[in-house]
Amino acid sequence: MQNQITSQGIGLIRQRLSWAIVVLSAAGLVVSGYLAWSDLATPSDVCPITGPFECSLVTSSSYSRIGGIPVALLGAFWFIVASLLAVGVINKTSWVKFQLAWSVLGTVGVAWLVYVELFLIASICLLCTLTHSIGIAVLILTLAIWRGGRPQELIS
Repeated sequence: MQNQITSQGIGLIRQRLSWAIVVLSAAGLVVSGYLAWSDLATPSDVCPITGPFECSLVTSSSYSRIGGIPVALLGAFWFIVASLLAVGVINKTSWVKFQLAWSVLGTVGVAWLVYVELFLIASICLLCTLTHSIGIAVLILTLAIWRGGRPQELIS
């Protein structure tokens, strides 16, 4: 009986963490979608901040597109897939390996983009940083699910 309760408890934690990923992905989609829209529909200043945190320097740089596609649009796509995978994990635990692979891929992309912002463009886009942070949070929650719903073990 004790194992059944523990298994049910872990399943409930897995579901809650997966729903948290869905919510985070929705937030990431909104921010990425705004950045993509501002790039495609209204190529103007994304935010009024200037100096080292000037989004416009980042979003209008030669690094803001890959093969002609805005990086923000790729980010929006990433968040859609992350959300769909999280729903898949709710329904079938074995999907966590796909969620983990997708999250690691996203984090590698974030690392590259942060490198570009810091060392190649020398400016940080705060909206981009928000999406990067959300992507990393998705990875952390995915690792917690993968480890059996014990996020405290990831921190200690």
